[in-house]
Amino acid sequence: MVTICDIPPPVILSYFEQGPIPSSSLSWSLEFVVPPEEVKSDWFYLEFIADAAADGYTQQSGKIYDESGQLCALSRQCMVYFG
Repeated sequence: MVTICDIPPPVILSYFEQGPIPSSSLSWSLEFVVPPEEVKSDWFYLEFIADAAADGYTQQSGKIYDESGQLCALSRQCMVYFG
């Protein structure tokens, strides 16, 4: 479950037209709404958005749902990007 929550690339990278932009995580928090051992889903829907970005820093948040549409986890990440 932790791996699924950390799979998406930084949302800010989709705003650049050129190739890959170097970026790095500064902090990441993950909150389980449902205990991971209770999630029995074969697939997940991940919804990530950029909350803010300025001066080389970005904050993004994400929601991870199981196949029934139940919210399983919340993700927040602060990153630095060089682009």
